[in-house]
Amino acid sequence: MSAELPSHILDQAIHWAVRLYSGTANASDHTACQQWRDADPLHEQAWQQVQAIEQDFLHIPRDRAPLASRTLASAASRRTRGYSRRQTLAMLGATIAVLGGGWLVQRAPWQQMSTYATAVGDRDQLFLHDGSRLHLNTDTSLEVRFSPLGRTIMLHRGEVFIETGHDGSAPMGKRRFWVTTPYARLEALGTQFVVRNLAEATQLHVREGAVAIHLEHTRIVARSGDTYLIRNSRLHPITRVSQAPLDPEAWTRNALIARGMTLTELIMELSRYHHAPLSCDPEVADMRVSGVFQLGETEPALHALRALSNTLPVSLTHKPDGGIHLMAQP
Repeated sequence: MSAELPSHILDQAIHWAVRLYSGTANASDHTACQQWRDADPLHEQAWQQVQAIEQDFLHIPRDRAPLASRTLASAASRRTRGYSRRQTLAMLGATIAVLGGGWLVQRAPWQQMSTYATAVGDRDQLFLHDGSRLHLNTDTSLEVRFSPLGRTIMLHRGEVFIETGHDGSAPMGKRRFWVTTPYARLEALGTQFVVRNLAEATQLHVREGAVAIHLEHTRIVARSGDTYLIRNSRLHPITRVSQAPLDPEAWTRNALIARGMTLTELIMELSRYHHAPLSCDPEVADMRVSGVFQLGETEPALHALRALSNTLPVSLTHKPDGGIHLMAQP
């Protein structure tokens, strides 16, 4: 690899590669990247070098994996001893040229491509190789895509709590951490946060640290305690939520905490943990509910509705399909 490429140009090329492979890149992103490549021959050269490393690391033969692993370990050591990104890229490029071939994607701890999901009513915790911890809420589906250039969580459905890891074993140093959804592109800045897919928006809540919300022409940093809604809207793409009727992170502590929610809103939340439909009569739909409902019960929705029937003037009707309907007490 050329020793003439400035490190900041290589960093830009890596940034574009991560952005285009995040899973949410649109036509404008690809056009902007092409404009950056066309603006300077060094940009194109850096892009080609980064592309070569990103793609060729997926083609190392199985019988040469031990040598590849030792070389990558040496590269990681060089980064920790102060070697520049350009020098490390050059070393990795030389390794690929010697080994040729796609294997490490399945075994190297800094490369990961996996899909995880939870069923309705179930929750799960995952610990990733970079040190990150994921807590999946009910009915959640996501994909983990880690590569030499970046870490990306693609949230397809549901809700996830993320505590980002230090990524200390990555050969090129700590990689940027992205979360993508149908409506949002988020960059973790060393933090703990919750991301939830709603019907027409993505909800972000930051427990600790900061998360950058990347929009088409701007970047907004959400900090500890902030809650935002991100929509696919030109007029109002992002809204800060001053006080949510539902605690956005209480579920990670096995609880659902409502503050002045309508009965309809609460039933919609409880429906996420119940296999059959939950409903209520229109005459009780606007009743306001506040309280703490435990999610660690065997049937948390049923447990919560029984508690409501003891404090509100409502009664429960059980349906043959397992559904539950709330109506005003006679």
